[in-house]
Amino acid sequence: MSGAGKSGLVWNIYCKWRTSNNSWKHAWASVSHPFNPTDFSRNLLLHLLPKSTSSEERYYKAHPAKDPIQECQHLLHEHVYLVVIDGLQFKEDWDWIKSNLIGSGGLRSCIITITSEESVGKHCVVSSNNAVVHNIKGLEADAALELFKKKCMLYLSVFPQDRIIRRRRLVWRWIAEGYSKGTDSISMEKYAEKLFDEVSALSIIQPVLKASKVIGYRVNGFFREYIISRPVEERVFFPVEVSALGRGHGRLTTEGIGQHLAVGDSWDVDRVVFEGLDFSRLRSLTVFRTVFWPWYVPDRMRVLRVLDLENAEYVSNYAFEKIMKLLPRLKFLSLRGQREVSRVPDSVGELMQLQTLDIRDTSIVALPPCITRLQKLQYIRAGTTIAFTQDDSLSAGEHSTPLSRRSNAMASRLLARFSRRGPDGSCRNGVEVPRGIERLKALRTLGAIDVNTAGDATLSEIRSLFRQLKKLELFMINRKISGWFLSHLFVAQHLESLSMQFEKSDHFVHWDYISLPRSLRSLKMHGHVEQLPRGIEYLGNLLKLTLEKTTLFTPDDIEVIGTLRSLRTLRLRVNKDQDGELQYHSSLFSKLEVLEIVCKSKLRVRFDIDAMEKLEQLKIHCLQGSEMQFSGLEHLFSLKQVWLMGSIDDALKVALEQQLVKHLKKPAPKLEVEPRSSQESSEESN
Repeated sequence: MSGAGKSGLVWNIYCKWRTSNNSWKHAWASVSHPFNPTDFSRNLLLHLLPKSTSSEERYYKAHPAKDPIQECQHLLHEHVYLVVIDGLQFKEDWDWIKSNLIGSGGLRSCIITITSEESVGKHCVVSSNNAVVHNIKGLEADAALELFKKKCMLYLSVFPQDRIIRRRRLVWRWIAEGYSKGTDSISMEKYAEKLFDEVSALSIIQPVLKASKVIGYRVNGFFREYIISRPVEERVFFPVEVSALGRGHGRLTTEGIGQHLAVGDSWDVDRVVFEGLDFSRLRSLTVFRTVFWPWYVPDRMRVLRVLDLENAEYVSNYAFEKIMKLLPRLKFLSLRGQREVSRVPDSVGELMQLQTLDIRDTSIVALPPCITRLQKLQYIRAGTTIAFTQDDSLSAGEHSTPLSRRSNAMASRLLARFSRRGPDGSCRNGVEVPRGIERLKALRTLGAIDVNTAGDATLSEIRSLFRQLKKLELFMINRKISGWFLSHLFVAQHLESLSMQFEKSDHFVHWDYISLPRSLRSLKMHGHVEQLPRGIEYLGNLLKLTLEKTTLFTPDDIEVIGTLRSLRTLRLRVNKDQDGELQYHSSLFSKLEVLEIVCKSKLRVRFDIDAMEKLEQLKIHCLQGSEMQFSGLEHLFSLKQVWLMGSIDDALKVALEQQLVKHLKKPAPKLEVEPRSSQESSEESN
């Protein structure tokens, strides 16, 4: 049974035994797949060599000109060893090990093999004398939850205290590590989210807020430092072993690398020392704020499951392509934010265990055909993140001052530097997908996809995935394809999150034949939207709604949105350059907690008595040229904070302060001001 904790149990026993039995030598070796006799023997030899030699000496002694197979056989018969062979999958592999390393008779050593295949375990017993098979079974549900929770807590020590961690990043890493066990009634993703919530409730990870919005989490610094600073003799008894290469934590030996390794920028890079380390049990490698070199992934990392380069300082196409050939068991791969990476190598198509591929905010504009071979792939995030509050007027300068024109020119150069462009030079926010995408039957998250570059056959394949997806992000939707393509959304009965960007230069989309799935919990619509989707008022599970319209929101629009019984967060953006009014009546938005308005026109917003009785956060984002006016803030009984952001108008600030002073709630709601110069993206991009 995979994931039952066989290796962890044997490792704990192995560590206790080696500290109490000095007369016996010991060695631990993992079997790579496919099995390579020379690599296995060289890996085993690293442990069989005397421990008195340094890491560097042992490394070079294990790579001599003579045959490492003969050297292993000689040592095993000359000395008494406890040898653990982990990850044995095939009978033929054991037959080779027994025939070439152990031999028949005369061996005084004890050999322990760990396998998930019952037939392999029994084969080892039949072919050996005095052998016993132990079947390790999984824990009951409650006991398993407590163990996985403890593992997740210790796992957090991978991340430095100053790193902001996305929730989705942790969830999918835990899934790849085997900490989440799905059942018939709950998926692995839901189980991992439950673990996240329980660990978060213990304050081991703490939310990071931006304008009262959770943008990520940080690890409790005291907790991490305590775990990392424990001596190796203590950490071997933890259910999760984390090693860190950084200031004060770089004293590692060939036995010092456990299951997880974090490389930080404060580590004094030493290639010789690094290549001398034993990576036979390493399951995850995370790089922070330092250049990622290809030699960080030697050919001995055969059991690596997680490679997280999201916070690396620099990753090149060359490094990306080279390491992909060495990681056959990889389940989680993240290059998020690595702008220098512009292509996915064909070798990624050989990662048959891959579950998560995160290439968000890279320069990759197309997924290769090889991606369709990854039958276990569940999560694809690509494309670039769009800021809902981005001021489009940055590129305009018709009536700007010389100073603003210089600022706009600088912004344009920066955008040009970091924008992702396709072969035709056009700016893209989504990626092109290949034919055959429909073969990914395990896929649950897909985005962002540039549907405008896809042919009819590819669009049909994407449409066939609607039934299985939970999260979908589509870009560059135009009127030509919107009708027949989006008309099949009604079959997406499992879809919980949908994001759509429509071409701004195209005519508006007709919603007459398009029905949104009622399972939606989050809906985002950007670009050229002139009318609300038909039947939006029937989305009873909708919690978050983001709408960008090219026309003003009419009273009918507000009434329709206001009837959504579960809506908690509403974000509205009005791009029309004309006067208008938004009026919120008392009978609408009964459960709304957060309202955000982005506008560049002379918009008047009015709240009636008893309007939005549960509203706690009001966020006002003024784009360039905005002259918004608000009235009735004193009627918002539950209001706690008002955020004023963007191109702030002093008159608006004074007017808001005057209304908040009159508020019945004491102390009165706070007005927080965040000018453009200090703003950062506050959207957590999952």
